[in-house]
Amino acid sequence: KDEISACIEAGMNDCLIKPVDPAELRGLLDTIEPGGTMETNLRPRGPDTTPVEPDSESQPINLERLAQALDESDEKILFELLDIFNAEFPSLLTRLQQAVQARDAKAVHHTAHAAKGAAANAAAIRLTRLLRDMQEISGNKSWEDIDVRSGVIAEEYDKVIQFCDNHRPES
Repeated sequence: KDEISACIEAGMNDCLIKPVDPAELRGLLDTIEPGGTMETNLRPRGPDTTPVEPDSESQPINLERLAQALDESDEKILFELLDIFNAEFPSLLTRLQQAVQARDAKAVHHTAHAAKGAAANAAAIRLTRLLRDMQEISGNKSWEDIDVRSGVIAEEYDKVIQFCDNHRPES
């Protein structure tokens, strides 16, 4: 169950754990609509019920979760990985903002998906949830809401940068 929760939180719609039970796979395949689009077939099956640990979202980065995911306790190494995230994420954020300005729902969806995966890998829990929400609403083309959320995502990423600057271990 922990693996499934981690996958769902990382942005997947569902997952099967190896070894795959053929009946479980058949049940999942039965939910796919013949002739449906990727968008309709990969829609989450109900409201997000992913449990949130107490205080898991109290900081922009959940260092404990990051350490567990990487099986690494050395904070210097964790922050080196966060430095890589912070070097790469601004280009995703720029692409997302450009897609929003261009009113390109497909590009918003795909870029939010990519950014969501990067944020989940960095254990940026709130940023991951904001990007997941952006990805989900992109199909509605509610541009006023998308514009607001784009600003909130940028603000949350600024908090990630501040967190990294303020919590970095001494060299």
